[in-house]
Amino acid sequence: MRKEGLSCSEIARRTGYGRRSIAKWLTFVAPPDRRRGAVQPTSPLYFEAFLTQCWKDGNRRGRHLFHDIKHRGYTGSFSNLERLLATWRRAERPGKDKDDAVPARIDLADKTYDNAPVRDPQTGHLISPVVAATLCIKPRGALTINQARKVDALKQGSPTFAVLRSFSRSIS
Repeated sequence: MRKEGLSCSEIARRTGYGRRSIAKWLTFVAPPDRRRGAVQPTSPLYFEAFLTQCWKDGNRRGRHLFHDIKHRGYTGSFSNLERLLATWRRAERPGKDKDDAVPARIDLADKTYDNAPVRDPQTGHLISPVVAATLCIKPRGALTINQARKVDALKQGSPTFAVLRSFSRSIS
């Protein structure tokens, strides 16, 4: 972006990072290495070798693994362990990619609706489905200026949103 002639402030606006961070990063020749802290017994990664062996042996039940690493000194929570196991389970699913979860196009009654993600015109960040759903039913008069810009971007970028918004406006 800097090679395109953009200022630090403009890069910060488009990426969502702070201006000072952008200015600091632009002084580097290559991106800095992340300084990762030492893994502690509160992290399931502390027991990764043991958990990997259990996983290979067929022990994949979170409660059983939690009990086993608790006896080895794990001080973290069950949900923290489950987050790690969920990534392992997703990695094992055959033919399932992140992109396959939501189809890019939906055919309904001989009409094709595009579900491509839409970016916020002000920040450049993707507009979340929750925000889009909220804006879909909110009356135009109740929208802030930024919300109105998002609605316009969503209407332009997603015909599905435009149809749903007009439908929700007609029944209210």
